[in-house]
Amino acid sequence: MVSFLFWNLDGKPLQEPVARLVSACAVDIVILAESEIEQSAMIATLQDHGRTGFHYPFSASRKIQVFSRLPKGRVVDRRNDFLAGLNVRNLKVGPPPGILLAVVHFPGKPGWHDKDQEEAAGQLMDTLGKIETELKNDRIVLVGDLNMNPFDPGMTSSYKLHAVMSRTVARAGQRKVQGKVCRYFYNPMWSCFGDRNPGPPGTYYYAASTPVSYFWHMWDQVLLRPSIMDALMEVRILDSLDDDGRGSLLDGNGRPTLSDHLPILFRLNL
Repeated sequence: MVSFLFWNLDGKPLQEPVARLVSACAVDIVILAESEIEQSAMIATLQDHGRTGFHYPFSASRKIQVFSRLPKGRVVDRRNDFLAGLNVRNLKVGPPPGILLAVVHFPGKPGWHDKDQEEAAGQLMDTLGKIETELKNDRIVLVGDLNMNPFDPGMTSSYKLHAVMSRTVARAGQRKVQGKVCRYFYNPMWSCFGDRNPGPPGTYYYAASTPVSYFWHMWDQVLLRPSIMDALMEVRILDSLDDDGRGSLLDGNGRPTLSDHLPILFRLNL
């Protein structure tokens, strides 16, 4: 079992909260966006909290930090797209050739409008398809701050990320739309949306002053290709720093307090 933590830190020095989460949840791979934490400081803090063996595998990425407890040489930088904030690593775990961990931090609103994000999502899907072909590996796990909700066209369109809420649907692998073969992603984050799940209603809270306001958004997501989706054992949004509920990540109104995003945890049986 390999455990992953993703958190957009909003540029804040949150190495102590990160280390507490890693310790409480026995995390193996730490993925940080909008992080300005110095690498050695993060590793030292993890050690202070009893999580030894972490290191910072080389990467050319400027926007994503990944810390790993896997043996050195098991996390290999494969591709970086600085515009889309994409970083792809080959994790040499499980059956060869391992999995491809694709981390993305999309530009968000209001700078980018819905149509801008849709176009970027389409380009991202094309890029991932080329990477799969080049590396002969379709076991992709895509995680990050997508700055889109699961229901947005950039997420659901067959010409974009084509991420569906049902494993039964995703298991078909692909479908044809107007003669074009469109491959699926499975999106388990639908199950975390709203307040009828054990965790918070979303990962990001924004009360827009417009007539339509969702308040809670699921901008931080993990998507899986059908070939790897059955390895997913758990996915949840974290609302406290410790398993016993201490160190809440929510304020008195139930909204994110340390960062403007809440972290997500997922585990893969590899």
